[in-house]
Amino acid sequence: QLTEEEKVDEIARMLGGVEKTDLSLAHAEAMLSGVESPQRQRSKEPSA
Repeated sequence: QLTEEEKVDEIARMLGGVEKTDLSLAHAEAMLSGVESPQRQRSKEPSA
């Protein structure tokens, strides 16, 4: 498992290459802020 900071760093690296920039870090944070884990999504679904 990656920490939140490691996730942001890895996505920023994928977006911007080896050199992380403030912009690539901001985009990575924005991408992660709109994502929920599959466990959270499943727990919100109404049970049958």
